[in-house]
Amino acid sequence: MLENVIKDLVQSEMARLLGQLAKQASPGAVLVSAPELVTGATPRPRKPRPAPEGAPVFSVGDMVTYRQGKGVFPARVISIEGASVEVERDGDRKRVLRPPHKLTPQVAEPAA
Repeated sequence: MLENVIKDLVQSEMARLLGQLAKQASPGAVLVSAPELVTGATPRPRKPRPAPEGAPVFSVGDMVTYRQGKGVFPARVISIEGASVEVERDGDRKRVLRPPHKLTPQVAEPAA
């Protein structure tokens, strides 16, 4: 008995919502996002994130270190692809892409 009542309520609510969507999807209508449908509010446009200030500039062949998990890995810059730098780890030669601000230039130790 209760199961049938719940089923009928769900079906009527779904029909009501689908009817609203069908009206919005009529020719010439613009589909809206979920927040607009629920609250009538329009979502704010997202601002592009600026690149971090002072990110180092790398050249192919530079030695760097980067953190991943709990480790720090020494690596060599292989290529620079737009906003990412491809580096090759010294230990296992695995190649990974990292943003430049996540890489630290490796300082050469002075010869004794």
